[in-house]
Amino acid sequence: MTQKKKSLLRRVLRRVAYWVVMGMFFVPSRFGKKMTEIPEAENAYALPGFLEGAGAAAHEEVEFREPGTGLVLRGTFVPGGGAAKCAVIFCHGLTGTRMQLGEQAQFVHLLGHDVLMFDMRGHGASEGDFTSLGYFERHDVLAACGYLRERRGAKGIVLYGFSLGAVAAVMAAAEDEGVLGVVAESPYASLDEIVAHKAREHYHVPKWPLVTLSLWATEVRRGFDRREVDLAKALPRLAGKDALLVASRSDKTIPVEMTRELKDYLCEGHEYWEVTGAEHGMIFSGEHRGEFERRLRGLLARCDEAIRW
Repeated sequence: MTQKKKSLLRRVLRRVAYWVVMGMFFVPSRFGKKMTEIPEAENAYALPGFLEGAGAAAHEEVEFREPGTGLVLRGTFVPGGGAAKCAVIFCHGLTGTRMQLGEQAQFVHLLGHDVLMFDMRGHGASEGDFTSLGYFERHDVLAACGYLRERRGAKGIVLYGFSLGAVAAVMAAAEDEGVLGVVAESPYASLDEIVAHKAREHYHVPKWPLVTLSLWATEVRRGFDRREVDLAKALPRLAGKDALLVASRSDKTIPVEMTRELKDYLCEGHEYWEVTGAEHGMIFSGEHRGEFERRLRGLLARCDEAIRW
């Protein structure tokens, strides 16, 4: 081989080595960082409509700490005044805030339930600067449960979560014996599955090796075990509690297949309800509201009855 050809080969090999290093380390690290960033939400500190203006329900701005990290989480407590009723915690989705589930909170409050809407870490008025897509957020929900029991005397708690909040709510319910029921609207099945889906959808990135390496890099950077964010493991631990999973075939953010596959892991007596025609976050607001209210009212009534036993 001539000297010229050897020089060309060395340049080619250096270029290949450069892109291998970029693909193996830099790109996964950058993608992993991006997938845990939280874009700032619009109207981050605004309250749901039923708490503003003339005739607004009495409410109180509250804060509590998540014990594991010491982060201060902030929210709004709305006393319901109903005797022997569960308190309900609302858990918003990624980039959302406490106001995201305002319609549902208003409906539940009118039934006489105490309501706690709060901003999860990194969202709204709460402390924190990244999302773990469910791993640490479940601790936020557990801290909210502790607040209601210790400061408000809650005898029973129901969790209502949407998207990321639904994943955190299911995981928290599996760990907290005082949670009597959970409503999970449009949850994804696992952290691995939702990240792989978004990588394909937005960046056309294959799961192997880039997504897998990105997930590993994120675990190291953020300090959590992504394998724990898996509702197939959490749902069987809800035996003895009430549960309602809701999904829409028209949801383009969380494909219905991700929620539908969880049907196989529901316990006896749990409900799975699938609708069509509702986009992400619009099931309660659209044509299915009446049926949604009926199912939600039924779950709350059963949990209230459990308190009285």
